[in-house]
Amino acid sequence: MDGWPEKGIHRQIQTVLTGMQVKVQEIKLIAEEAESYSGQGQRPEVYIERLTEMNVEAETSAKYFSDKLVKLDGALKKQKVWAEGGPITEPLAKTIRQIHDTEIQAKDNVDSKAARFEVMLKRAAKIPADARSDSRVSAPLKKFEETATQLSKNIAAVKRDQAQSLAYLNQAIGKMTQGRRDLIFHKPARH
Repeated sequence: MDGWPEKGIHRQIQTVLTGMQVKVQEIKLIAEEAESYSGQGQRPEVYIERLTEMNVEAETSAKYFSDKLVKLDGALKKQKVWAEGGPITEPLAKTIRQIHDTEIQAKDNVDSKAARFEVMLKRAAKIPADARSDSRVSAPLKKFEETATQLSKNIAAVKRDQAQSLAYLNQAIGKMTQGRRDLIFHKPARH
């Protein structure tokens, strides 16, 4: 089980960083709410800048989730065979464990990106109606909303496929564990 302590530490660090990224988005939301009560928050330039940043992040996330769906689609077929097929060799068992660990980390990343996206949706919803009517604001807002619609669907699909992937991997790992128990407790027949 080489690398287990390091993987645990790496995962803890990743979890903390993920939480920090979500908190940064939440802080931006709070700051933007405070701005809306000041004269600063009434200027269209404030919303244009905000939407430009959000569109960049939404497009990056959309690409990530689209790519993740493609990868999961190909992986699920193999993983189903491992979970439901015949015996698993030791080299394959090692590969399955590595893929499982990687998928757990990927799930954390997916959850982080999804949480940040949820905060971005709240940020977009806080843009007041008078700012929305300004064409300089409405165009990037429309672009964000279009990206957000597809992104919401892709996030849901990735989470669904990721859950299936982990289920197949856990089933394969369980099969490996059961196979080892059978070897350990198997008593040869007496002739």
